[in-house]
Amino acid sequence: MDFNDKQVKDMIKDWYNKTAEYEWERLQQDPYHQVEFIVTMHFLEKYLPKKGLILDAGGGPGRYTIELAKRGYNIILLDLIPKMLEIAKRKKKKLD
Repeated sequence: MDFNDKQVKDMIKDWYNKTAEYEWERLQQDPYHQVEFIVTMHFLEKYLPKKGLILDAGGGPGRYTIELAKRGYNIILLDLIPKMLEIAKRKKKKLD
């Protein structure tokens, strides 16, 4: 089956819109995914400066963005799927 660029882009956007809520839960759903989160945070802590501004490009619903903000970083979250950004805003408000 052949797809043109627009069809592929639309399928990708559709997938992420449908799975946006799941993407927030994914890193906490089971021990395997929790290890992914822990290891990623370990390396972020190891290589990021102690403070500063971080651009989380393609950060989805903001799981890492929010965790880094809790640790004192200034964060800009960028994602192509508006629903992902809506989830991040909602989760952030719960922390305020």
